[in-house]
Amino acid sequence: METRDILVRGFGLILDPLTMPMPIDEFLGKYGGYIDTLAIVAKSPEGVAYYPSNSAPRHASYEGFFPVVSSIANDIGIKVYGVIYSNVDRFLGKDPNFRIVKSGGIPVDGYVCPGQETYWQYLGSVAQEVASYDVEGIILKDIAYPHEEYCFCDTCRHNFAMETNITDRDFGLDYVKRSKILYERWLKMRVSNIEQLVRTVVRAVHSERNVKVLPEIIVEKEIGYFDGAFIHYGEDYARLIETSNQIMLSLNPWSQQLPNRDSDEYEELVNLLTPFRELSSKGLNTSLFVVKPNDSMLESIESLKSFLGSENVFVQEELPQNYLELRSKFLGLGV
Repeated sequence: METRDILVRGFGLILDPLTMPMPIDEFLGKYGGYIDTLAIVAKSPEGVAYYPSNSAPRHASYEGFFPVVSSIANDIGIKVYGVIYSNVDRFLGKDPNFRIVKSGGIPVDGYVCPGQETYWQYLGSVAQEVASYDVEGIILKDIAYPHEEYCFCDTCRHNFAMETNITDRDFGLDYVKRSKILYERWLKMRVSNIEQLVRTVVRAVHSERNVKVLPEIIVEKEIGYFDGAFIHYGEDYARLIETSNQIMLSLNPWSQQLPNRDSDEYEELVNLLTPFRELSSKGLNTSLFVVKPNDSMLESIESLKSFLGSENVFVQEELPQNYLELRSKFLGLGV
C-alpha cells in the first residue's frame, strides 16, 4: 500500500527517524496536505529518546526529532500522538537487573521484565516528559510479556515464592503448571504486573496533563486472540480498559493478515470485538494498529474501524527491526 493511499483515508502513520525513507522536511512537504494524524516515536525500541529527556538516554543524532516534528505538525493542524516502546528496550534490556528471563533461567537481552517496579516508575517519568509536549495522546507499545515462558527472573520468582510459599527458588514454568491453582495465580500475577505498569504510566501522565494514554492490546489469531493474550502476554483487556478508558487494538501483528469481509474468520473476529463496540457507547475510545498492510487488507481495516467506531487507525509501514526474532518470541517459536 502506498503512503499516500494510507494518508488519504485518514490513517495515522508511525514515524521513526531510523526507518523513514526520506528526511522529515521532505516527507512533510510531500504528504503534509494529506495528513490528519501522526504517531511520532518518542522512545524507540532501542530504549533511547528522540527528545532531550532527563530520564532516558538520548539518541546521539535524533534527540531533537520528536519536539521538532511534533511542533511543525501541530502548527499545520495535524494531531500528534507520542509513541513509547515499553518492554521492548534494547538499552535497559541488556542490564541483568531489568532484562527478562525465560523459564529454565535463560536470560534474554533486549526485553525488560514487566514485573520490575523500578521500570514502571522509569516509564512513568518518560511518559510524563512526553506529555509535556503538545500531544493528543500517548501510545504505549509492547506492554506485554513475550510469551507464557517469561518471566522467571530473580524478582519475579522471589515475589511469587513469597506469595505462595514456594521453597524451590529455582522453579520454572513446568513446576508452576503442576498445580492448576498455582498456575492460575502465576497468570494473575503477570496480569497484575502489566496492569500496574500501565496504571503507573497513566498516573504520571495525568499529573502532567490530561491527555489520552492508549495501551496496546494484542489481537493475534495465532495465539487464540484474547484468551491467548491473557495466558501468553499477561493482557486482560477489561482491566487495561479500566486504567485509562483508551485502548489500541493491534490486529494480527505477528500473522500479518486480516481476513476478508466475506469470510468466516472475519465474522469470528467481529464477534470477538463486539464487547469493545458495546463499551464505546459508554465512553471507551478505541484505535486500531496494523503493521505493513497490503491493499487486500484495506476493506477489512476500514470495516472494522467503522464497526467499532474507532477514533484512529495507526499504521506502521515497515516491519519492526528484528521482526523475525520478535515474532519468534511472541508466538513461542523459540527464544
